[in-house]
Amino acid sequence: MTQEELTHLLDEHDKWHLDRSKGRKLELKNLNLKGFFIGSRDLFQAVLENIDLSESDCKAVRMAYTNLKNVNFSRANLKKADLNDCEMENVDFTGANLEEAEMMSFVIAKHLKFDDAKMNKASFIKSSMDFVSFKNALLREANFRRAHINDSSFENADCSNAEFTYATLKDCVVTGAIIEGADFSDVRHLPEEWKQAIGWHSAEQQNIRRIKEMLREEGLR
Repeated sequence: MTQEELTHLLDEHDKWHLDRSKGRKLELKNLNLKGFFIGSRDLFQAVLENIDLSESDCKAVRMAYTNLKNVNFSRANLKKADLNDCEMENVDFTGANLEEAEMMSFVIAKHLKFDDAKMNKASFIKSSMDFVSFKNALLREANFRRAHINDSSFENADCSNAEFTYATLKDCVVTGAIIEGADFSDVRHLPEEWKQAIGWHSAEQQNIRRIKEMLREEGLR
């Protein structure tokens, strides 16, 4: 496929998005699109399967509700991309630029790789993810509020000033991760290393501590 052919398919998808009786829904399968330009196009509800988009320019692309399976975005530019409510399986974002990208409310997200990716200020609010690797990723000021992350790795990731309020991080590896300034308020599950680093207590333990403090204050009056 050529860049011109892809642009034509994107134009047809735009028509379909506006009026289902026109154009054609974008479905790309078994293609090498390495280094192609997509830019800020709208791929709403598109299907991408077995696609190589490594080193592609997808800055500010809108992929909400898109189905992505076996897609390679390694070293791609996805800065400020909209990937909200996507279904993802076996997607590789290694070394990609995902700064300020929105990846909220993932419906299905498993076997994702964000190793060495730039993800400062990216948002994963309310997303559920399994078997995800954030090794060596830059996640400064990233937002994981109410996210559910299982069997994943944050090894050597920079999570400075990231938000994990109400998040669940179960069976995650966090060796070497930087969490300076990160917010773990009301977090529901946390790796042991991070518990020790921040002096974390469960909600039940926090309530007990509050009650004890109240009783102590009453006793001093």
